[in-house]
Amino acid sequence: MKKLGYLLFTLLVVGCQNKRDVLPRQARILVGKWEQIAYEDRNSVWVDTPTDGKPSLIVRSDGVLLYGDGLAMCCPPLKLIVNFVPFKAKPTSPIPYNELCNRVDCVSCKVAEFQVNGNEMIRSECGRLIRYRRLP
Repeated sequence: MKKLGYLLFTLLVVGCQNKRDVLPRQARILVGKWEQIAYEDRNSVWVDTPTDGKPSLIVRSDGVLLYGDGLAMCCPPLKLIVNFVPFKAKPTSPIPYNELCNRVDCVSCKVAEFQVNGNEMIRSECGRLIRYRRLP
């Protein structure tokens, strides 16, 4: 009977683990709302972008990337690398439908790399660099 109790307790503990936390520990720093503040042009010069305090990128706790309005990104990368830690987004809740994606022909990059340092992040995708700052 004691063994059965241990088995049931173990199953209960395993079944109650937080499934929303699917990101590797090192990649959790990516989660949050980010505002684009600059991009690198073809001459490798950083160009500031106008800011309004609204997010241009949202990263959910399951690694899903959304546009700043909270809708699905039309052509998301298949693999993310955050500070050299690779992972794949594993949606744990529905991704909000984005009607715009019906009119987009996806030729996306397979990998997006993020370098996060405090409240600043640089996203590298398809050779393009974009700088963001974390929003509260």
